[in-house]
Amino acid sequence: MKKTTLIITLAAAMCSFASCSRTEAINSSSSPAFLSDTTTLTDARTEAVTTAAATKENIVTTSAAAAETPDITDDTDSDADLSGYWYADGDPNAVFIHITKEGNFTEYNNYYGATKKCKGTIKRETDPANGSYVYCMYNDAGELYNKFADDGKKEKTDIYMDNGETSHYAKLFDEEGVGDDVKAAEESFTGSWVCGRAILEISYKGGNEFRAQVTWSGGATIHEIWDYPLTLENGKLVCRGNGTNGLVEHENADSAPKETIGYTDGSAEFILQGNHVLWNDLTKPHIEEMLFGRI
Repeated sequence: MKKTTLIITLAAAMCSFASCSRTEAINSSSSPAFLSDTTTLTDARTEAVTTAAATKENIVTTSAAAAETPDITDDTDSDADLSGYWYADGDPNAVFIHITKEGNFTEYNNYYGATKKCKGTIKRETDPANGSYVYCMYNDAGELYNKFADDGKKEKTDIYMDNGETSHYAKLFDEEGVGDDVKAAEESFTGSWVCGRAILEISYKGGNEFRAQVTWSGGATIHEIWDYPLTLENGKLVCRGNGTNGLVEHENADSAPKETIGYTDGSAEFILQGNHVLWNDLTKPHIEEMLFGRI
């Protein structure tokens, strides 16, 4: 009897313990700690929604700003022709720029013949500062070298560089040469020209024939000579394989010259570039362009 009573008592105690544990668990579900976790989750959700809204607003604002201030982009939708030779302040003896129809440019110093100053490409772009069109000149390294405004004219005769000094250039010569007009070639090519220590003499021989002689001085007792019979072809004076080259030396002022033949099968072209003549040696090309100015 006692044993049965003990078993009943233990069972009741276990039921009471289990019932108490479930009650404590239920009560703990409404404890301050759980309420704190719920509050944290709600705050996190609110913060996420706020952040998303702010991000969306920022994107819209940035897009609107970008629309108001466009990036620099290439815009070649222009039929204006810049090709030709442009001289500082319209002075034929000043610095000049040669622009080709392909959009390439070369700037030259102009003193005892022309020496190259810079070369590169020109692109018509949108100026982000005011949305107007400008022509940007980039050197061969891709760096902005200079720029000038597009005045909207198809036939341009003057450009003003935006380099802090507003340099003015006037177009004095078109890209086209003399073609096959012998009289025009005679007037344009013949005469004496200089490029550094080299002298170029071009003479007219009648018909379609010309002759050129280039003399380079290596000092008082030595000079090199190139001699070319030439024919006018498509605006160029051309020698095809019968030009000569030789070195002339003097031991002293009273001695007879000694001549050493370099070759007798040389080829070359002489090309008008503005008010200069380019010597294009096709047998032994020069490292730098030889651009002769008229003496």
